[in-house]
Amino acid sequence: MDRLLTGGDVAAVSGVVTDSDLPGAEGKRVGSTVHDLGRHHRLV
Repeated sequence: MDRLLTGGDVAAVSGVVTDSDLPGAEGKRVGSTVHDLGRHHRLV
Protein backbone atom coordinates (compact mmCIF):
# COMPACT_ATOMS: atom_id res chain seq x y z
CA MET A 1 0.00 0.00 0.00
CA ASP A 2 1.45 3.33 -0.97
CA ARG A 3 -1.62 5.55 -1.16
CA LEU A 4 -4.49 6.10 1.24
CA LEU A 5 -7.09 8.76 0.58
CA THR A 6 -10.06 9.55 2.80
CA GLY A 7 -12.92 11.97 2.53
CA GLY A 8 -16.11 11.91 4.54
CA ASP A 9 -17.39 8.36 4.58
CA VAL A 10 -15.22 7.11 1.67
CA ALA A 11 -11.66 5.75 1.67
CA ALA A 12 -9.46 4.55 -1.19
CA VAL A 13 -6.24 2.57 -0.98
CA SER A 14 -3.85 1.49 -3.73
CA GLY A 15 -0.44 -0.03 -4.25
CA VAL A 16 1.80 -1.92 -6.64
CA VAL A 17 1.86 -5.73 -6.50
CA THR A 18 5.39 -6.85 -5.61
CA ASP A 19 4.80 -10.61 -5.19
CA SER A 20 1.98 -12.81 -6.46
CA ASP A 21 1.23 -16.32 -7.68
CA LEU A 22 -1.18 -14.80 -10.22
CA PRO A 23 0.61 -14.64 -13.60
CA GLY A 24 1.10 -11.08 -14.81
CA ALA A 25 0.07 -9.43 -11.54
CA GLU A 26 3.53 -8.31 -10.40
CA GLY A 27 4.21 -4.67 -11.15
CA LYS A 28 0.51 -3.82 -11.63
CA ARG A 29 -1.18 -1.10 -9.61
CA VAL A 30 -4.33 -2.25 -7.80
CA GLY A 31 -6.77 -0.38 -5.62
CA SER A 32 -9.91 -0.63 -3.58
CA THR A 33 -12.49 1.79 -2.26
CA VAL A 34 -14.71 1.57 0.80
CA HIS A 35 -17.93 3.46 1.50
CA ASP A 36 -18.86 3.51 5.19
CA LEU A 37 -22.61 3.28 5.54
CA GLY A 38 -22.47 3.31 9.34
CA ARG A 39 -22.97 -0.42 9.82
CA HIS A 40 -20.58 -2.83 11.51
CA HIS A 41 -18.87 -4.59 8.59
CA ARG A 42 -15.32 -5.69 8.06
CA LEU A 43 -13.11 -6.11 5.02
CA VAL A 44 -11.10 -9.33 5.12
